[in-house]
Amino acid sequence: MIIRDLKFNDFNDVVSNYYSYYDEVKYDQNFGIIFYNNKPNLISEVDWFANEYKLMLKKYAIVMVAEENNHVVGLCDIISERPGSEISHSATLGMAIKKEFRSIGIGKTLLDKSIEKAKNIFEVIYLSVFETNYVARRLYTSAGFKEIGIKENAIKRNNNYINEIIMELVLK
Repeated sequence: MIIRDLKFNDFNDVVSNYYSYYDEVKYDQNFGIIFYNNKPNLISEVDWFANEYKLMLKKYAIVMVAEENNHVVGLCDIISERPGSEISHSATLGMAIKKEFRSIGIGKTLLDKSIEKAKNIFEVIYLSVFETNYVARRLYTSAGFKEIGIKENAIKRNNNYINEIIMELVLK
C-alpha cells in the first residue's frame, strides 16, 4: 500500500470509488457519507476533482490517497474552512475507503499521514461523522479527535434521521 498526494490522473479511480458508495448505501442505510439525491454526473465530478486539485496546489488543502495495486482505494482531504480569512487556520476533514479495503489499517494509515502533513498548514481540524458510524468514531478518537458537539437529526435518509457528531483535533 502506498499513501501519497492526489495526482491528476487519479480521477477515474476516485470517481469510480465515489460512485460505488451510491450502490453501497442501498444496502447500508447508516453508511457514513452524505449523498446528493441523485448521483452526480461526470461533468459535476470533473468540476469537483479540478477544484480539489486546485485547492491542494494552492496549499489550501491536503488531499492524499491510498493506492493498492496501482489503483486508488481511499481518499482523505483536509480543506481550509475559508482560505485567506480569519478562519483559514482551521480545516474540515473528509475521508472514504473503498469497501473491500476497510478494517485492514488502510484508513488509519491514510488518516495519520494526512494529519501529519496538515500540521504544516493548519492549526485545527474539524470533521463530522454519523453517530451510528462507530468504527469511524473509534478511528478518529484514536487519532486524537475529541467529540465537541452533536447535530441532532442532521441527516434525513429514507425518512429516517441520523445524528451527526462534530469532532475536533487541535494541532497547535
